[in-house]
Parts: sequence; structure tokens; C-alpha cells
Amino acid sequence: MSRMFRLQMSSFGFPLVFLLLVLTPVSSLAEKQWLHGAIRINSNISAGNRSMAQIADEATAAELDFIVFTDQLVARAEYGLWPLRHVVRYAREQPSIVTFGIERYLEQVRETAARNPDLVIIAGADVAPIYTWSGMPFTENFTVHQWSEQMTVFGPDAAPFYRNLPALGNETHGFFMPGTLLKLLPLLLLMPGIDMYRRSCNSYADAQGNRIRICDWPRMLAGIVMVVGSVLGTFQLRPFTQSVGFDQYGNYGTKPYTQVIDYAHSNDALCFWSGPEQRMEQVKSGVHFLTVPQLDDIRFTFRHNGLAGIYPDNSTAYRPGKLWDYMLLEYADGRRKVRPVTIGEVDYHGLWRVDGIQTIVHAEPNHDAVLQAIADGRSYAANITVLDRLRLTQFEVSDADGTTAGLGETLTTTARAVTVRIAGTRSPDKMEFAAVFKLVVDGQAVASLRAPAEEAFEIVHDVELTRDASMHYVRLYMGDPAVTLISNPVFIQRPTNADTP
Repeated sequence: MSRMFRLQMSSFGFPLVFLLLVLTPVSSLAEKQWLHGAIRINSNISAGNRSMAQIADEATAAELDFIVFTDQLVARAEYGLWPLRHVVRYAREQPSIVTFGIERYLEQVRETAARNPDLVIIAGADVAPIYTWSGMPFTENFTVHQWSEQMTVFGPDAAPFYRNLPALGNETHGFFMPGTLLKLLPLLLLMPGIDMYRRSCNSYADAQGNRIRICDWPRMLAGIVMVVGSVLGTFQLRPFTQSVGFDQYGNYGTKPYTQVIDYAHSNDALCFWSGPEQRMEQVKSGVHFLTVPQLDDIRFTFRHNGLAGIYPDNSTAYRPGKLWDYMLLEYADGRRKVRPVTIGEVDYHGLWRVDGIQTIVHAEPNHDAVLQAIADGRSYAANITVLDRLRLTQFEVSDADGTTAGLGETLTTTARAVTVRIAGTRSPDKMEFAAVFKLVVDGQAVASLRAPAEEAFEIVHDVELTRDASMHYVRLYMGDPAVTLISNPVFIQRPTNADTP
């Protein structure tokens, strides 16, 4: 009997196991977990000093779960003299994705990912769509403005996506660009100009048989002007280049950034404002480069995914009632359609730890799941100083019925009083760290909550929703004046008639 049982198992065991695997939900095979990652990494393809392979090795050694390469898309400064700015011009260019080759860049990302199967590697680019000039060449006030005002765009790994990103220096070229025929109109003057020049001089024989050449100098000059104007006008109009709709000489407001945002949004890419309060001022080759904080540009642009909340420079946008809360309230009230998320931005160039600033997401360990978690705000960001001492394992809101929602999720309830739970772990040898969480509700700081000196801690706090609105949110941060940890919100949806008797 036992032998027959063994034979049956050998005959049916493998098919049975296979059937169970097929019928088992995929989600149970790859459950959500806390994944630590680094966003905005420059390799030696652009502004970094280490190769992608070296960076991946460093990220693996630091026990990161995902990294996002965002080398500079283009780094070219060009100045042309009016009225022939595209003809009489001077340009300086630094290494970038465009100079390296977009397809080569993406292929290198893919190869790095293939060699590191346990590390989720995502392709992206730093995009500074526009810079503007002021002052005059060879003077002390000759300045390039907002050279470093850029957005971090990532997700797609298709070359056409990056090739068509609207940024100065990344214009599309080809023989069949829109408006090419109109831009070729100056060439209509070429042949008449040549003909006029040729006919401006004539030769005659005098009575003695000598050849005499007589030229109509005004006619000759007109022919030369027509030929030169035809050629220079054609070059100035750039008939085989598709303009991005702006240049470096005018004031276009937020239009260049909006074009990048809309393009990324329509192609299912993530687009975050990078280093929103950075200030950069330096002089190179007698030219001033000046970038000032761009908080207003962030506030008055829509459909982007949010902003870097923690990055190497100091930030104030996370503080209660400041820029981020302004956008979150717009989203809660329906005036902003895309959820404004905050991320950690390491801005890695090889001079600092690749894990120095991390974004920690709650997701399955794969490319698409990580991107979706970032877009949803199922994440928090922190610098390494905090992460060496403390890790969050839970931040959720619940009502009296026990319904809960976590980071990036929405709790639907009729209650005005909700309970906030914060849980995590602390390093046993660094209990002296004063772990104080600041709780923010609907843009207002409502409590400071100190984590107990325990290896596994939990904080429970009740919150009253006082704002007269149907959508609310709760978020937390740590550190003031310099933020060291910041979470995305948990949203609370209350029916509009919830308070009606």
C-alpha cells in the first residue's frame, strides 16, 4: 500500500505542484515590503565620476533595493548675436545623455540592470528645459539665469521618449519637420540674386577691338545682398529643426516647464521638481551662472508628481502651511488633479554616499511596482543620519470601526475623530537619538510625538478633523529647521453629508 502511494505521488506530484503554483495569486508570491532606494543619480555619462556598474555595486553594498539613474539630458549653453542668433553664435557643452547618445545610455542602464537582478534599476534624466541670458557679452553683468532649474523625469526606457523631451539643446532634426517649406522661402531669393549678379557686368569691344568690362555696381551689390541674405536667412530659420517653442532670449514664464510636465504626464512618466530651493551662483569663463529658488514655478505648474522634500540643500517647503501643504490642500479640494508627492533626492555625483538620502517605498520589488508606489505616495524619505537610528514600519490612520489606511492611501469614514499609529524600530546602540515626529493635519502642526526608547516602538495619537472639507490628510516629518525625515500623507475622505443629522 505504501509503495502504491509513492507511485501515485511520483505520477501526480509534479503536475499537482505546478497546478497549485498556477492557481496561486501572483501577489502572494511577491508581497509588498519596505524597499529602500536612491533617486537622482548621475553617472560618468554626465556630471558624475563613477560608472553605472560601480554605482550599482555601491548600491548593493549599501543594501539598497532600487536606484534611479537621472543623468543630465543636455548641458549646452549657447549665445547668438542678434539678428542672426543661429548663425553668429558661441556655445559650450558639457557631457550629457545627448552627447553620449540616448540609445547608448538606455542600453547601458539595461545592461547594468541585467548584471544586478536583485537591484531594481530605473532609467531617467535630469531635464533643465530652459535658461535665459541677461547683460552683454564681455561685460561683468553677462549672466545665465536658472541653468540648474530642473526636473527629474524617470520611468520610460524608450529612446523616442527622451529624444522628444522639450528642452533647449534637445531639438528634433529631420528633413520633414513641420513648417520646413515656409522656412525655406528665403531660398527663393538665391537664383534671382545669382542671376542679378551675373548680369550686373557686361563686356563690349571698342573701336580698336579692346574688350571693355562695364559693371552696374548697385545692381551687383543688390545681387550679392540677395544671395547672402538668402543663405543666412535660411540658416537663421533652421528649416530642418523642430523648435521647442521657446528660446534662451525671451521671458516665457513657466511655459517651458509646463511643456516638460505635460509631455511626461502624457507618456506615463514621473516628473518631480528637483532641488526646489537650491541656489547656485558661480563664474565660468567670464560668464555668471545664477539659479535661485523656484518655489513659485512649482506652485503655479500642475500635473507634475511633486517635489524633492529632502535633498543636500536646506528646504522649507515641507514646513506646515508652506508650499507642499498649499499643493496638498489644492489636491484635497480638487483644484490639483495629480497628487503632489515628496521624494528624497540624493543628487549623487560620486562624492557622497549613494544611500545618503533615501526614498523608502512600500511595494513589490519590481520596476513597475516601485514606480507606482512612488506616484501614489506610498513612501517616506529620510537621510542616512536618521535611517542609521530609526526605521518606520507603519504610519496609518484608522476610525472607530477599525477601518485603516496607510501611506498614500485614502480612509473613507464618516468620523471626525481618527487615530494615528506610528510604528518602527530603533537601533539599540543609538537610543540617545531624540526621535520626535511632528504631526501635520490639513497643513497645520497639531502635535509633537516622541518615539519611546524601545527597539520596536509604537505611538498612538487621536486627531480631530476640524477643517470644513470632505477631504483631509495627515502627514509627519522629523527635524527642524533642517528636515531629516518626511512622510507622504494618509488621506481621509468624509462624505459631504457626514455631519448632517
